[in-house]
Amino acid sequence: MDLSDLIERNAAFTPEKTAILFEGERLSYAAFSVRIEQAARALRAEYGICRGDRVAILSLMVPFVWVTPSWTAIGLGIVIGVASTVGQWIIVLAYRYGDASVLAPFSYTQLLWVSILGFFLFGEVPDVWTVTGAAFIVASGLYIAHRERIRRAQLLVLEERSPNP
Repeated sequence: MDLSDLIERNAAFTPEKTAILFEGERLSYAAFSVRIEQAARALRAEYGICRGDRVAILSLMVPFVWVTPSWTAIGLGIVIGVASTVGQWIIVLAYRYGDASVLAPFSYTQLLWVSILGFFLFGEVPDVWTVTGAAFIVASGLYIAHRERIRRAQLLVLEERSPNP
């Protein structure tokens, strides 16, 4: 699903919901969809651009339009940066002191958290291919963890039988 499909879906199911909010001006998904269709017709007529063609839209005004972030936005950015740094450092320490085969299955919970956040923040429901891929990844990780546990147990039995002290 690309961005235009997402906008069309939201325009069909929640046309009154706000799609864009800029400087106090609100544009609903229905109005946004109409404006996109008008722009698409102009691009087709003027340049022969069709649906599916990739287009880069650049503005010369972008470097000159500075929006000063609020103190809340700055604080939130700092908190996110510190939390991300600490989280990454903890992961590095975990892999330094633990076996990757034991730790890897825990990282698969990221799939679950990202899916939950995607649903609650963007209303995005994972499709069948996403769920199938996640199932394969999780099953592979669990198999590897199980296999490593069995190998470790076999090594302990061999060490106990070994005549060398």
